[in-house]
Amino acid sequence: MISKGYFFAFVAVLIFALTDVLSRYAVTVLNANTAIYACLSFLCASVVLIVIAGPGYGGMETLKEPRTWLYGVLQITMSVIEIFVYSLITTTEANLLFRAAVLITIPAAWFFFNRKPIASDWIGSGIIAAGLLYIAMTLPEDIRAIAVTSVIALSIVFTIKAFVMETHSTASEHSPIKDRCRVTGYVLLVSSMCFILLFIGMAYAKQFMPIEQQALFSSLPSAADFKDVNTIVFSVFVGVFVLAAGMYYYFYSTKLAKAEGYMIAACLLPIFTLVMEYLASWMGYLDISTISTGDLIAGAAITLGALYMMYMRQKSEV
Repeated sequence: MISKGYFFAFVAVLIFALTDVLSRYAVTVLNANTAIYACLSFLCASVVLIVIAGPGYGGMETLKEPRTWLYGVLQITMSVIEIFVYSLITTTEANLLFRAAVLITIPAAWFFFNRKPIASDWIGSGIIAAGLLYIAMTLPEDIRAIAVTSVIALSIVFTIKAFVMETHSTASEHSPIKDRCRVTGYVLLVSSMCFILLFIGMAYAKQFMPIEQQALFSSLPSAADFKDVNTIVFSVFVGVFVLAAGMYYYFYSTKLAKAEGYMIAACLLPIFTLVMEYLASWMGYLDISTISTGDLIAGAAITLGALYMMYMRQKSEV
């Protein structure tokens, strides 16, 4: 029987699959600015969780915790990189490549937390690595380098973020559901507010630069980006109705199944994403023509490698 930790990890992964497909739609169809979309959706999610939780323990305690601020920087950094990759390749291809985090998390957990991998972890990691290599080599040459570099950076940030939350004093305590929501909400609030203020300052500063200098910072948000109605409305929708639930179950599952346990369960994300992205393509919202049969075979290998690791870990705990 599947453990409670893995069950909630699967719930979080399912919600994140929907979030990722919606994010690709935002940046490729609505032309939303990556940074603004990420920050606004996180801000809305944090408000929802804090309102639901109401007043109580976990508010100021969370803000006084240095790891809250570190987590905030890591979360937004990861999200911006992630959504940027969606502008280059399909969500399914991106989520398959993001499984590289498993290859980093397991040895990192061994080195920093003395959680020694079992033999099956190395076998599963080898299968996952083979699938990742195939997908990376089939990417178009003009985007391969930037896509792979972004994936490696994201995997490192993701791993650090997971370990930070696992050791977060207020988020890791046994507490009622409302307290966990409150802690999660304040972590997201700090993350989004810090970066929104930073990007507003950058957008304001760009207005006083010469035209030729503004071109150097074209990837940063502009004042017009903050006024885009489509970006604002879609960010609010995703943050309120999707991201808030996903973030809560992510925090909860990393507490129960540990960081590497969640990483293993997250290898099912491409399957959920492929189904949702296919439906979006069928309805005419997204293009998935770059997904090949080879990609699907490699994706199946990555998923089977992860499931094998999870099964053997569960078996060893019995």
